[in-house]
Amino acid sequence: MDLFTKQENSPQCKKLRALLSTISAPAKQEHDWQRLENDLFLTLDNEKAQSKKHSLTKNPLFQPRFALLGSLAAALVLSLVGFGIFFANNNSKSNQSIASLASVQGKVAVLWAGKGNWDTLSPRVPNYSGKIAKTGTVIATQGNSSAILCLDKGSIVKIYENSRFFISSSTPLCQLCNLVTGSILANVTKRSARQKFEIRTTCATVNIIGTVFRVDASAADNTVLSVFHGKVAMQPNGFKAEPFLVSTGEKKFVDKNGSTPIQHISENAMPLKDISVISMLTDDTNATTGQFSVVDISSEPQGAKVMINNSMVGTTPLFVKKEPGTYSVVIFNPGFAPFEKPLVVSGDRFISLNAVLSQNAAMQPVHPVKHLVLKARKCEDELRLIPEYVEALVNISVGEYQHALSILDSLSNSGIIDIRLRMCIMQSVNECYKKIGDFAKAEEQLENRLTSTDSPLSKAQILWELSNIRANCLGDYEGAEMALVEFLILEPDALWAQNAYSKLAEVQYFNNKFKNAAETYRKHIALFPKDPDIDKSLYNLACITAQDLGDSKKAVDLFTKIITLYPRSKFYDVSYFKRGETLLKLGKPEDAAADFKMYLSRQPNGIFRTLSLEDIARCKSVM
Repeated sequence: MDLFTKQENSPQCKKLRALLSTISAPAKQEHDWQRLENDLFLTLDNEKAQSKKHSLTKNPLFQPRFALLGSLAAALVLSLVGFGIFFANNNSKSNQSIASLASVQGKVAVLWAGKGNWDTLSPRVPNYSGKIAKTGTVIATQGNSSAILCLDKGSIVKIYENSRFFISSSTPLCQLCNLVTGSILANVTKRSARQKFEIRTTCATVNIIGTVFRVDASAADNTVLSVFHGKVAMQPNGFKAEPFLVSTGEKKFVDKNGSTPIQHISENAMPLKDISVISMLTDDTNATTGQFSVVDISSEPQGAKVMINNSMVGTTPLFVKKEPGTYSVVIFNPGFAPFEKPLVVSGDRFISLNAVLSQNAAMQPVHPVKHLVLKARKCEDELRLIPEYVEALVNISVGEYQHALSILDSLSNSGIIDIRLRMCIMQSVNECYKKIGDFAKAEEQLENRLTSTDSPLSKAQILWELSNIRANCLGDYEGAEMALVEFLILEPDALWAQNAYSKLAEVQYFNNKFKNAAETYRKHIALFPKDPDIDKSLYNLACITAQDLGDSKKAVDLFTKIITLYPRSKFYDVSYFKRGETLLKLGKPEDAAADFKMYLSRQPNGIFRTLSLEDIARCKSVM
């Protein structure tokens, strides 16, 4: 006991105890305990290095009377490390990141853990949803088929048709996957710098921190990375090259010989529907509530109303989340026979329901709007040429509504948006506000305040707020028009009167009252000639006159007025293009071609570049 007491009270043992007491408890992971062991012995080695003046034989740790102390110290350290490794292994097993299959469409072949026989799955095969996909699992999709995979906490991958996807590693700290061929779309939840998430192809490695992106790998040894949200690092394989960062709205092409410069993603490459689905599934995976399925409800034609269990839930196309169960679904549209079908939500995380509506001969549509639908589609096609608009749609898909609103607002105030495109943008604006808050309640409170005040000034202020909430947040353009008309009656000379006229013309146009909108714009121009936004009213009036009222001669005069009187207007350049289109309708191809060329000289990469080149070719063919 005396020897042991002496050893325990020796300076070396005290140093060892003091050293152990300064070390904070590491996380229960094996590599943390290994780092502790290495750091501990490194510190002891440094202590020894500082004692080089003494010979090895004089070192107390190597003298016979301290042999027991050295053994005890080593045993203590190794026991501590072993104890930590035991807990690390148990902890890593209990918290192991497990990939699981969420949904399949068509026929999908799976080789579970890379062993045994291939398992062919389809929506008709039960009990596949949630099945564990361990390391080594291979997923192969055929033509017209796809699969949705939950890779780790909250990360979702959609594997498109004719693809082969391999899980190399699936742990909380390391998620490695190989895309042998085909395409995937992924929404990866944000992770720390210590956590690795990689998608590898034959010619590149994609490193992800947390983003929405798509990878296309072809059999010809090339890879295309498209980033829809966030930033992704890409490292070419097989030759010396620095990794490069691909940001929102950009794509990068790599093959075995090198890479091309970063490009902007075209509007056709934006899988907005799929982004919405995997974003909803990601939110569900992160939630602590019970499991939901995402139901994609569509109809032919679109715009049909949807009722689930006798409650109105929206219009098609529509995504809804539902818990497991059986639901009564009714989809109807004026002039068509209603579509009724029970919806069974079980283990599948993604379900599609498409209703082909049959026209009812006994019922005629209340509002024949075929030409309006075609016009809306044309506007949407034009907007998708604008990268900022596509970026806003992506932000809406991933739930970043405030960011989307700021982009849409900036776009609306640019010099490339006319009244038609503004109407299309407002649909996205309304969608954002509906997600942000309960503006119907705000409208009700304003209406109560309106009826309880007798002050004309207070009434005017409330009417102005009402018009903005109805137009921007609720999409109620009829209600907004009524509020603006009443506002102008109460306060025709108010500070906001000039804005009220332009806003009134806008909502009248949204209500398809084109003549009324044109007349209101004329009033605005006549009453407020010094308004800084007078060129915008003039431009919108010219567009309405040309496109909706069919008076091409007057429209040419209005576009000419903008070009002549407002050379610094943000609508100056686009007025050349619009006037060229109008001149072409009037049978003046030479004048039209001159305007298109002027537009191209001022905006060589403008959104109407392709249309201008096509129109110049048309002009030459008829000249």
